[in-house]
Amino acid sequence: MKQIWLHVEEGAILASYFFHGHGKNVLEKSPLGMLCSIVYQLLDQYPDLCEAFLPVFLDKKKKHRGDVPWYLGELKGFLLSSIKE
Repeated sequence: MKQIWLHVEEGAILASYFFHGHGKNVLEKSPLGMLCSIVYQLLDQYPDLCEAFLPVFLDKKKKHRGDVPWYLGELKGFLLSSIKE
């Protein structure tokens, strides 16, 4: 993995995730955890993406009043739509 990171082109969008098979939290070893991490990293690097993500987040927060449960399809759909733009 280190070699891959050393050869990334300048200006490339970078997000990483490493599964932790012995992790105590289910998100450390699941596809949902990976997508949560990648979405977070992209939002952190590209604030413009927040314009598309924030309404979805606020709607879910309003409906669930507290911890916002994310689903694989939602995050996958957001990532795919972000790539197309």
